[in-house]
Amino acid sequence: MKNILNKKSIDKKYMLLAIFIFLSGLLIIGGTVAYLSSAVNVVNGNYVTNTKCFDVTYTDNTDQITGTLFPSANAGGGLSGSVSFVRDATCAVNGKGTLYLNVDSGSSNVLTSTVAPHCENKYTLETLGGYTETDCNVNDNTIWVTNGTALKYAVYDSASRTNLYATGYIDSSFIGTDKAIHTDFSINNTSKTYYLYIWLDGHISDDTYTDLSFRAHTKLIAVNVDSTAITYTGDGYTTITSEITQYVKFNDVYQIVEYIQSSGTQWINTGVTPTNLTVMQFKFRSLAVTGDVILGYFPNSDTNDYRFFNYGSSIYFDFPTGKRINGGSCIVGTDYNFEFGNYYVKDLNTNTILLSGTEVGLFTGTGTITINNYNNSRYAQTRIYSLKIYEDGVLLRDFIPVHRITEDDAGLYDIVNGVFYPDAAGGTFTYG
Repeated sequence: MKNILNKKSIDKKYMLLAIFIFLSGLLIIGGTVAYLSSAVNVVNGNYVTNTKCFDVTYTDNTDQITGTLFPSANAGGGLSGSVSFVRDATCAVNGKGTLYLNVDSGSSNVLTSTVAPHCENKYTLETLGGYTETDCNVNDNTIWVTNGTALKYAVYDSASRTNLYATGYIDSSFIGTDKAIHTDFSINNTSKTYYLYIWLDGHISDDTYTDLSFRAHTKLIAVNVDSTAITYTGDGYTTITSEITQYVKFNDVYQIVEYIQSSGTQWINTGVTPTNLTVMQFKFRSLAVTGDVILGYFPNSDTNDYRFFNYGSSIYFDFPTGKRINGGSCIVGTDYNFEFGNYYVKDLNTNTILLSGTEVGLFTGTGTITINNYNNSRYAQTRIYSLKIYEDGVLLRDFIPVHRITEDDAGLYDIVNGVFYPDAAGGTFTYG
């Protein structure tokens, strides 16, 4: 009878423990790290958080994550879970998010120890066999790893693991601590899901890691971002293999600056072909009144002009039908901000309409809109602060000036399409 009572007491303790785990909101709980099928599995709790402006839900396809970790070449062989997030429809501001991973203090320290050196894909941390150290270091996509740990993590945008946000090794600093593994991502009214994978290094080939306990949970923290601030960071992906792309954080590559500056040889081709419905908003400063084109159309001709330029201390606007208007004085060192379309000119500094005609020339462009260039012969000396190009009210380009840190050059970055435009002549803009 005493043994039976003890068993009931133990069962009750296990039940209370399971309830505690559920309420604690553990997202990812791998059972036992082992090669054996007798692993002890624990059902994962579904942790749902609703904040003032952001809805965050921790879940996966089965509403639980449970299983056994085996050595795996890549993330696909590990445990996985997901977290979905979206801005609440009642909020007018967007947010920035940070994804954290915390390994439970009861997990084995052996899992965070360094494994033997081996070759891996430097981006995905996939274990690669058959490479010597010399062979591994020859390939640009591989790296000879000497300080990798047994456990790895990766964050993808889908269960098919096409786009990679972040990856890394789980070391002892993760135990009992919220470690940021993906930061500074935007949260808006479009729902998004991140898939987190944790797997055991595929280079392991002994029983050192048999029957070791592992538990972890994730946490996503969202903060409000003022709707008037520049919240877009131009985050995107770069192809690293034929099958996978890696997330690139804008701030690691570009620094937003006030302006880029041309000395009279640098120019940019926007790639937009103008029509009667094209409208541009352009803020600039002339550094010299030389009669050169500030914003034009390339290739261009005197019979098919579409440009504005400085000449004789004035700014002029030309239209495809041969019409020309004077936009006012052009004073060196003064900032100007105009809205310019076919038979439409507005001074945005003074909110004054200079031209708003009903006559529309039959204009269909065959070239593209350029900055600081007219037929490769007349280059303006300017500071460029911003340029927006609309087509029938649709924003096609939203250029901001940036310093490209990785190449130590400068140019315009298009927020709409996530594309950087350097000097088309192959030189370098200065910036400030």
